[in-house]
Amino acid sequence: MPASAADAPGEGVSANGGASDLLTPSEALRLSPVEAEAVRAALRAELPATGYDGPRPGWGAFRGATTSDNERALMCLTQAVYYEAANESESGQRAVAQVVLNRVRHPDYPSSVCGVVYQGSERATGCQFTFTCDGALARSPMQSKWSRARRIAREALGGRAFGEVGYATHYHTFEVWPYWGRTLTMTNMIGRHIFHRLRGRGGSPAYFTERYSGRESGPRPWRPRPAQDTADNALAEVVAAASRAAEVQAAQEPNNLSPAPVARNEASRTTTTPRVREPNNLPDSGVREDALPDSQIRPEFRESGRWIGG
Repeated sequence: MPASAADAPGEGVSANGGASDLLTPSEALRLSPVEAEAVRAALRAELPATGYDGPRPGWGAFRGATTSDNERALMCLTQAVYYEAANESESGQRAVAQVVLNRVRHPDYPSSVCGVVYQGSERATGCQFTFTCDGALARSPMQSKWSRARRIAREALGGRAFGEVGYATHYHTFEVWPYWGRTLTMTNMIGRHIFHRLRGRGGSPAYFTERYSGRESGPRPWRPRPAQDTADNALAEVVAAASRAAEVQAAQEPNNLSPAPVARNEASRTTTTPRVREPNNLPDSGVREDALPDSQIRPEFRESGRWIGG
């Protein structure tokens, strides 16, 4: 069942008459079968004999921005119809689908189908629709009932409104009684569910002005802090930009650092002193044919011993 705050001053609501606080499914009184039947009889007596006779919504088709968005919206609404009203009549299932779409158009709720269905499911006790946080999704659906729920969800998204619950944004079964039950205005009883709308301006047709975003996050817990997400993303971009600027500045600055010092022993190995060639004052020891001293033999005897041949 969906849960939320009441719409009366001092009852935990915003000043504009819309719901402000999210109540959990555990904040409800579980009734015995006898008590549930007594509540059913009392509420039935309050309904007009001709059934619901108040204003009826007509939202038209809910068209996603992309084919994927359409498929996600269909999946989320099918899940809501199936897990909340699989054993209900077709009217009971259409009523559940209508409540989801009413919330999409209400400014106090997310503006997407999956956002409405999974609102609060990021907390184990904060979900608006109990099946999103009580483990029901772990059970495989029955194919025949799933097919019917999918058909009804598709028709609702296509523009087929179910006016018998009016602008109801809440419902619960006869077996439980949430404390906000009497702070809302009952619109109808269909099957095992009692449907309510917000009181005051927050429940009037003129208040349902939110446009369908057309963007669906898919069947998973909704993150209810888009402003925080935007701030986190902006901070990450600033940090990345600062890092890039620092790298560019470092690359453009000249290298003014002094050379690294060299160890003394290493300097002695790597630095060589040019050798100065000293002058050679020694006499030349080269042998020359004409360098021999003159012989002391008398000229008339110098030819003695020479071979004389013809």
